[in-house]
Amino acid sequence: VYPRELERLLLTHPAVTAAAIVGRADHTAGELPVAFVVRAPGQHPDANELMTYVNQRVAPYQKLRELHFLEHLPTSVAGKVLKRRLRDQLNQAG
Repeated sequence: VYPRELERLLLTHPAVTAAAIVGRADHTAGELPVAFVVRAPGQHPDANELMTYVNQRVAPYQKLRELHFLEHLPTSVAGKVLKRRLRDQLNQAG
């Protein structure tokens, strides 16, 4: 699964202003895609709505398994999304 492809797809939804995909370790599949999303101002989609939006447009192996909302994505000084921090959040959550 190419994270960039799923991120671009999420960004086509009008309620999404930023998105990042990271992999969660899975003993069967290796990694499963997990989305972190920043909602557009005044928008309140729930996780199921956005996961359905993406999952109806991708192959079964690309489907999102989880989606989490953030106020903003962690970024470096250069503006690059710090996906390692997002993975750390997943690992801490269990």
